[in-house]
Amino acid sequence: MEAYLARRYAAARTTWKHLLARYGASSLAPNARYWIGETWYAQGRLMQAIWAWEEVLRLHPRHAKASDALFKIALSWHRMGKTQAARALWRRVMAEYPGTSAAQLARQRLAGS
Repeated sequence: MEAYLARRYAAARTTWKHLLARYGASSLAPNARYWIGETWYAQGRLMQAIWAWEEVLRLHPRHAKASDALFKIALSWHRMGKTQAARALWRRVMAEYPGTSAAQLARQRLAGS
């Protein structure tokens, strides 16, 4: 996390990828996959971020980071000008992960966009 906070995104991503290679079945794997997406997002590499977050959803759909991953996928589509896709995904966040902070943020985005 130190490298990420220092905006050394490639280094942070490498660290998380090594963690996944060594401990892919550990309880830390969903967080590592999520944060790999965040590094791509921070660098403006939105499709790579989406792919990383889709891995979180595919492999860990009930993990606490799943709702955040789906929200960030929607945010990425919104940044790419795909407003309808983003809105559909924000509705999905609210339906699949009610009561989460991601659902609350999705509700705010839908009200404002």
